[in-house]
Amino acid sequence: MKIARVARRWLWRAGVDVGWFTPPNHPMARRKKFLKDWSIDLVLDVGANVGQYAIELRRDLGYKGRIVSFEPLYGSWKRLQGVAEKDAHWDVVQCGLGDRTEIAEMNVSENFLSSSLLLMADRHMEAAPASSYTGTESVRIFRLDDIFEKHADTAKNIWLKLDVQGSEKNVVAGAEEILDKISAIQVELSLQPMYHGEALIEDICSDLRKKGFVLVSLEPGFADHGTGELLQVDGVFRRR
Repeated sequence: MKIARVARRWLWRAGVDVGWFTPPNHPMARRKKFLKDWSIDLVLDVGANVGQYAIELRRDLGYKGRIVSFEPLYGSWKRLQGVAEKDAHWDVVQCGLGDRTEIAEMNVSENFLSSSLLLMADRHMEAAPASSYTGTESVRIFRLDDIFEKHADTAKNIWLKLDVQGSEKNVVAGAEEILDKISAIQVELSLQPMYHGEALIEDICSDLRKKGFVLVSLEPGFADHGTGELLQVDGVFRRR
C-alpha cells in the first residue's frame, strides 16, 4: 500500500490520476450501472449540441437502446444529423424544449456549447471567455408534454437528460404531464449563476424532490481553470 501511495503522489505531481472504474469510485461507472440495472430503453438527449453525450453513451458506456436527440441551433443540428445517420436507433430532432410552444431568440456562443435562451452571467464569462455570444438565432421551442408520445413510442424505462444552459426548470415545467413516465433525469446543475435568471442547484433539487425524484449521483462538470472552483455538476435523479 505504501508503494501505491508513493506512486500516486508522483502521478499527481505530473497532473495525472489513476483510479478504479467501479460504481462506488467513478461517476461514469455509476451511470453505466444505472442504465443497465434500470433497463433504460430510451434516452431523451435534450440539448444535444453535436452529439457528444450520445456518442459517450454508445462508445464508453455500452448503451444500445434508442436515443432521441433534441438540438435547436441549425448548424449544430446539421452536424448532429451527420453523426447520427448511420445509427438506426438514434433519431435527431431540430428543436429546443421549454415550458411553452414558441419561436424564441437563442443567444449563440462562440463555442456553441454555451448557447442559451438566457443572458450569460459575468461569472461564466470569467471562467470561459470563449463562450461569449456572437449573435442570435430564431429557434423552435416545444413542451415535452406535447411531443412526448411521438418520440417515446413503446419505451418503458426512459432516461431524460437536460443540458439546456439555464433553462432546465422550464423544460421540467413543460413536462409535468409525462414526468410519471420518466424513470431517471440527468440534469446540469449550477452552483453559481452562469446565466441570468436560471435556477441553481438547490432550487432544481428541491423541485425534482417534490415531483418524486431522489438525487442518487453527482458528476463533476464545468470548472474555472484559473481558480479551481467547480461551477456546474450533473445530477442523476431516480423516480422513487
